[in-house]
Formats: sequence, C-alpha cells, structure tokens
Amino acid sequence: MLDLLVLEKYPNVLAIAASAALCSLALRTPTGVLHWQSSDANQHSEQILPAAAALLAQAGIAKPDLIAVDIGPGAFTSVRVACGVAQGLALGWECKVIAVQSLTALACQARESNPAANSIASVIDARMSECYVAHYALVNEVLVQTKAPQLMAYAAVTNLAVDCVIGNANAVLPQWASLAASVLDALPSAQGVLSQVASEPAANAVLPEFLQPLYVRNQVALTAAERAAGQLL
Repeated sequence: MLDLLVLEKYPNVLAIAASAALCSLALRTPTGVLHWQSSDANQHSEQILPAAAALLAQAGIAKPDLIAVDIGPGAFTSVRVACGVAQGLALGWECKVIAVQSLTALACQARESNPAANSIASVIDARMSECYVAHYALVNEVLVQTKAPQLMAYAAVTNLAVDCVIGNANAVLPQWASLAASVLDALPSAQGVLSQVASEPAANAVLPEFLQPLYVRNQVALTAAERAAGQLL
C-alpha cells in the first residue's frame, strides 16, 4: 500500500539519479511527471543544475517541496556529486530530502517493466572485480529489501533465486543472461527514485544536512601492493 501522505504533503518532488555514468532527473507535480536524461557520460556537475532549472521552468514552479536523491552505491565521484547537489539545492530551497538507494531505484524500475516479478535482485558493477547486490520481495504490493546491499565477487554472483535481475553488470558477468528468467539491462534512473518515494514513510524526509552517501565499499582505490599483484579497477 502506498504511503499517500508523502504525495499529499509534498506535491512537487524533484528526483535525482546520478550514481552512475549517466544521470537523470524527474519532476513530479500534481499535473504529471517531467523527465530529463543526460546524453553525455560523467557530466553530472555541469548538467544537473541547468536541467533542474529547465524542468522547474517547464512546470511553472519556483521550487519543489521535496528532493529525492539516489545516494548509491555506485561510482564514488558520481555519488558525491548527487548528494552534494541535492544538499545544496535543498538548503537553498529550504526543503527536505529523501534518500533512495540506487539498488532500490533499480528494483522499482524492474517492477515497472515486469509487474509479475515478486522477487528481484539489483546488480551494479562495482568494478575491482566486484558487484553491488541487493535482494527485494513484493510484500503487500510494496517492494521490501530482504538482503541489504553487499559486495560480491564477479564469480559469486550466481544462484540469486529471484524472478528478475536488473542492473548494469552484463558486460562483466558471463553468467548475466542466466541469472534469472527475466534479466534487464539498466542504470538507476530518476523515475526509479521517484517510484520509491511513494512507498517511503513521510518521516523519512529529513533536513539536507542529514543526507549521507551510501558507499558499501570502504576502499575506493587499490593499494600499491594490490596494483603490483596485478589487480585491476
């Protein structure tokens, strides 16, 4: 059951997804949803602010009531930019923020593409021969995270036992196509972030200073010894 209180309390919601190489925005208003998708990779800091201004102008509103942002896990710099932009905008606009995991946004996208899927695994390439993986199940029409995000070695991403797998690890996992009956290639999107907002309790909206990125991996670079041993990013 959707928490309609969120939608009633915050009628205008700006969603930001920028944890991957491409970023996107979605602006939900009482009259509909406007979308923007970047065309160039890794241009988040140059593109997000002008794109947000253009969406607000198109919608005819000065500012949103709430910002929802993909906090990761994902590319380290991209996650930092996403959270920094969301904090800066929220402070300027004096609005609250809701944090949405990139893996949860993906799971929401999978549900929209495959409504019959009752169990979903989101898989994001974390590089360094590892993936970020989280599991979800449909409970009373709401996606519930049943296994929190974890790092898994490429070879260990098998036997996920779900109806659907979604993510961007197809290029690095030879076993990708066999992970589930339904396998979807996708990056976290602002639409996925926006879809999750309707399931969030209103209490999850916080002041921007409390927004924190989710890294999962604490080590973001190889040590000299690891490089010498031939490990690759």
